[in-house]
Amino acid sequence: RAAILAKDEKFQEFLVESDITFERSQNAAEQAIRDICGVRSRAELNASPEARTAFTDLFNQYQEWKDG
Repeated sequence: RAAILAKDEKFQEFLVESDITFERSQNAAEQAIRDICGVRSRAELNASPEARTAFTDLFNQYQEWKDG
């Protein structure tokens, strides 16, 4: 899900408007996901419960922003 989300232009816009990234791009979104989740690769999201929780929180914030 993280790989698909990083490609989503709306998600990229959310990251910029939320001051999480300064650039609206897939690379910036991928880096933001890794930074927020405390992992070096998106693949690590599956191995770490803490990383999965952080990703879920980020995703929920995005959904609220998108719906809001």
